[in-house]
Amino acid sequence: MIEVLDTVYSVLSNDAALMAMVEGLYHQYGPGGDVARYPYVVYSQIGDAPALTTDNMERERRVTVRFHIVTKHGQYSDIYARIDELMKDAGFMRAYSQDVFDDGDFVRISDYRIGIGVEA
Repeated sequence: MIEVLDTVYSVLSNDAALMAMVEGLYHQYGPGGDVARYPYVVYSQIGDAPALTTDNMERERRVTVRFHIVTKHGQYSDIYARIDELMKDAGFMRAYSQDVFDDGDFVRISDYRIGIGVEA
């Protein structure tokens, strides 16, 4: 079985352009309080749903990964564009995006989805 989060981490962490734009890449949750260095990216898997066929056999998993790009001043467009390019190049499709202001941080939330074949 393909481990999606391993792929995501590898794609992002091995990209010099992205890593030059961010202070950190975190799984599940980012640093809090005074230790946070901005901007940073948090990624996590938020869904893993079967894609069934007419015979009710699971032929594919549809896995959704969520990104939070966290900044102090809302300057995340270049980071977002780079993540978007990297994820699409890795076979993901953007499923959702929203900007929020949370506890003094500007955050862009984006979901990407990929289908992974299940061996019979």
